[in-house]
Amino acid sequence: MKILLIFLLSMAPLFSHAGFTKGNGGNILVCRNSQNVVLDYFEMKELFGFSYNEELKNLDQRKEFFKVIQDKINSIDADLANEFQLVNHNLESNSIFIDVTNMGKIDDVFDIFLPIDCELTQAIIQRNNRLIISKPLFESISTSQQNILILHEVLYSLLLKRQKLNDSRPVRALVSFLISQNQTSMTNQEVLLFMKKNQIFLRQ
Repeated sequence: MKILLIFLLSMAPLFSHAGFTKGNGGNILVCRNSQNVVLDYFEMKELFGFSYNEELKNLDQRKEFFKVIQDKINSIDADLANEFQLVNHNLESNSIFIDVTNMGKIDDVFDIFLPIDCELTQAIIQRNNRLIISKPLFESISTSQQNILILHEVLYSLLLKRQKLNDSRPVRALVSFLISQNQTSMTNQEVLLFMKKNQIFLRQ
C-alpha cells in the first residue's frame, strides 16, 4: 500500500495536468447488466449507425489487429499510416498499469443517450507520450475492446500533431470509421464528406 501511495504521488503532475475536459483519455461504458464496451465502439453503432468490421472480430492479437487498421489508414492517408506504426510502438512501450478505477470524467460526448445501466468512465490517460491505464477497467473489457481502446490513444496522438483538438470527438469518429464494415463500401466522396463533417483533416 505504501509503495502504491508513493507511486501515485510521483505521478501527481501527470494527473493534475491531464486535461480531462479536453478529452485526452479513452473512455469505456461500465455496465451492470451487459458487457463493458469502449465509447468509440458504442458510438460507431449508436451514433453513426455502422456495423463492426467482420475482419476484425476474430483478431485478438493486437499486432494483427493493428496491421489491418494500418492498411485501412493507408487507403485514405499514406503519411498517417507511416506514422501509425511508430507511434503505436512508442505508446505501448511506455504504458503503465495502475490499480485505480477513478481516473476522472470528461465532458466531450456526442449528444447520444447512454444505456440506463451504464456509466461512462475514463480508463486511460495519455500524457507526455505515456499511457496511464486503469488495470481493473482495462481487464473488464474483452481483448477486442482493448484493441479499440489502444487504437483510440494512438490516433489521438497522431491527430494532435496535425490539428488542434478541443476534445476527442474527431478521434472517436475516425476510430468508428476504421473499425466499421461500412468503410469498405463507402465511395471516396462519402469518405471525404464523413471526414469533413467530423473535422478530421487528412492529407490526400
